[in-house]
Amino acid sequence: NPPEWKTSLSSHQGGPPPPSFASYAWYPLMSSSSPASSIYVSCRGHSLPIHLIDAYTSQLRASYRPYNAVDELEGPTVVDFSPDGNHIYGTGFKTDRTVAVFDTNIPGREGLIMRLGKTRRSSDGQKGIPSAIAFPKNVGENRNYGPSNVFAVGAYSPASIYIYDNRMSSN
Repeated sequence: NPPEWKTSLSSHQGGPPPPSFASYAWYPLMSSSSPASSIYVSCRGHSLPIHLIDAYTSQLRASYRPYNAVDELEGPTVVDFSPDGNHIYGTGFKTDRTVAVFDTNIPGREGLIMRLGKTRRSSDGQKGIPSAIAFPKNVGENRNYGPSNVFAVGAYSPASIYIYDNRMSSN
C-alpha cells in the first residue's frame, strides 16, 4: 500500500470549501523560515475577489478586486504570481477575455486590465475560456527571479495556448 498523506495546512478562508473551480498559487519567494513570505493567493470564482492568505494562520492578508466593464466585481477562476512575486495575475473571467494584473503591495481594485481580444465575441485574439496561466520557471543553481514580462494563457473550448508579453499593448 502507498503511504498515506497527512494534511499540513487546511484553509477555508473566504467561505466554505471552494467549488469545483478554484485556483491558488504559492508566493514564488516563499521560505518557511520567513513567516512574512509564507503566503499564497487564491480565487474562488466569478463573484469573489482574489485573496492573499497567510499560509500558517489561514488569515486573510489582502484582497484584490477586479471589476468588469460595467463596474461590477468579477473574480477570476485562475491566479498566479509573477516569478518575482511583485504582481498577481488573474484570468478566466465570466464576461470578458482579459487578464487582471495587480501590484502585490497594493490591495484593492487598482490594477491593470489586459485584453486577450477586442470583445468577447470578436474574431481577433485568443478564443475560449481561459483555464491556466503560467510563467517561465527559472531552474538550476543560478536562479534569476527577476521580473518576467512573458506569460502563457491556456484556454479550452476551443483549446489554445497563447504567449503574451505585458510590455506590448493590446490596442
